[in-house]
Amino acid sequence: MTDALTVSDLTKKYDTITAVNDVSFSVKVGDVLGFLGPNGAGKSTTMKMITGFLQPDAGEVVVLGKSMHTHPLLAKAAIGYLPEGSPLYGDMTVINFLGFMAQMRGITEIKKKGAAINRAVSRMQLQSVLRQPIDTLSKGFKRRVGFAQAILHNPKVLILDEPTDGLDPNQKHQIRQLIRDMAKEKAIVISTHILEEVEAICTRAIILNQGKIVLDSTPQQMQLEAQEQRHVIVHVPRAQSDKLLPTLLKINGIIKVEFQQADDPTQAALRIHGEKDLALLDTVHKVLSDHQLQASQIRMETARVEDMFRKVTLGTMN
Repeated sequence: MTDALTVSDLTKKYDTITAVNDVSFSVKVGDVLGFLGPNGAGKSTTMKMITGFLQPDAGEVVVLGKSMHTHPLLAKAAIGYLPEGSPLYGDMTVINFLGFMAQMRGITEIKKKGAAINRAVSRMQLQSVLRQPIDTLSKGFKRRVGFAQAILHNPKVLILDEPTDGLDPNQKHQIRQLIRDMAKEKAIVISTHILEEVEAICTRAIILNQGKIVLDSTPQQMQLEAQEQRHVIVHVPRAQSDKLLPTLLKINGIIKVEFQQADDPTQAALRIHGEKDLALLDTVHKVLSDHQLQASQIRMETARVEDMFRKVTLGTMN
């Protein structure tokens, strides 16, 4: 399948600071790409260049075969964009705002405009606030109005910057399901700091750090790679921890043991890091049994996308 969005060697500098450094990737229809990174990594700057709001210093963006540089109007027409913070005209009612945005998108024929608005209103469940000024809406409803304007013209490419920001858990579930449904016929890029969102809806994830791509993978593969180091948490009486620690460190495959804060001051919490080939939980159980130590708590920590995120941005799995 042909790429719906191609980003090639994208670079943006501000004086001596390189905000985005030689970023390249492509997205096909059916893909939901999670765009991740710590604050200041260059995510929003990249989004703004993809959508034509910012001019890159180098590189190219191509949308459905149209270059953002040579054919900006055609490229932008194929994109739906939900910017961070959903900037809206607060004094307009929801229905008037969506009508205005439909007009700006070239949907001028009355019947088609009505159908487009009705479709977006229904998908975002905005029926109850259509006549309200946008300034009177909750943060969650404002976000949904911003999402509605992004899908009015049924674009093939959706660029969503923090799409569930400000939504309650039920609303987040609804928006995530909507994104899954729309992905069947669209290429979607989501910038988010909510890592569970990547695991829930993304088919692929890119992590940006200091303006560069440091990982391009799938959420499933990220979890598998994170499992190269596994962790067991053990709570034992504080007086026994000194006896347990040196024994654990002598075992092949145990990388390190760290002390953590336990809720009970009489207990010591140990976080035990082991290599993926080690049956870590069984090993810890055997050590406890051999030394007749009683653990008040013992559990294996499941690898998450968050673990890989921390590894590639901070150089740690802790």
